Amino acid sequence: MIELLEPMLGSTDQLALWGAITGSIGTTTGILSLYLRYKQQKRDQANLTCEAVFDHEFYQNSAKPRYHITVRSVGRRPVTVDHVQYRMGPLEFPKRLQRWYKWQKKEWLHAVEPSTVANLTEGTKVKLPIDPQRVGLKYVYKVKVVDQTGRMWPVVWPSQKRLSTITHHKSLDDQSDGNTKRKYTLHGMEFQDKFRLMLLWNPEDGKLNSMTGRTFTFDSMKKYSEKLARLNDVEIPSFMNDGNRDF
Repeated sequence: MIELLEPMLGSTDQLALWGAITGSIGTTTGILSLYLRYKQQKRDQANLTCEAVFDHEFYQNSAKPRYHITVRSVGRRPVTVDHVQYRMGPLEFPKRLQRWYKWQKKEWLHAVEPSTVANLTEGTKVKLPIDPQRVGLKYVYKVKVVDQTGRMWPVVWPSQKRLSTITHHKSLDDQSDGNTKRKYTLHGMEFQDKFRLMLLWNPEDGKLNSMTGRTFTFDSMKKYSEKLARLNDVEIPSFMNDGNRDF
């Protein structure tokens, strides 16, 4: 580049231009080096990501909660989990406005220690159970995972409205019948914001210990009721009387 500009610039100008170019390169290299060192330093520190998971295990006409907090180590320094801190508070206004003040005074806090020691190294994770019988979930506003140094790591926690939806389940219908050849069970429930019918029947006449099944999911009570009526009025009687398994 300097050779192209030589006819237009004197020696002093050439030196100044070259200094500007090399100075800019040096500044850019220095900034990039600082950024990479900062990024490396952050990686060498302890770092946890924490998220609440609300799964359910279905058995007949019930949904058994399988709630837990997934804690994953994404930093290079090992971390030992000490406990999970639930920050509680009343739902009614204006009492709920006091919660920040109460938390600062170490009140309205509920600590749950893991049943086993949770030592995490980079790339490992642990699932910390959430017991809905022990923790009043509807009163939980925030959740923190606390390590043995006292550092707190925020847990991704749903809003109270969302939590109410994803943990909701209610039994609606439960029926069964059978004879020497055929038997069935039918369970209906409201789960989260859906309605479910779980039908089990024996696939071969006379083999009553072998069952297969099908689950129907609906987005409204009306559709749920319509399918339930059809099962009871048409499909189940056809199965019990004639062995028709076209559900």
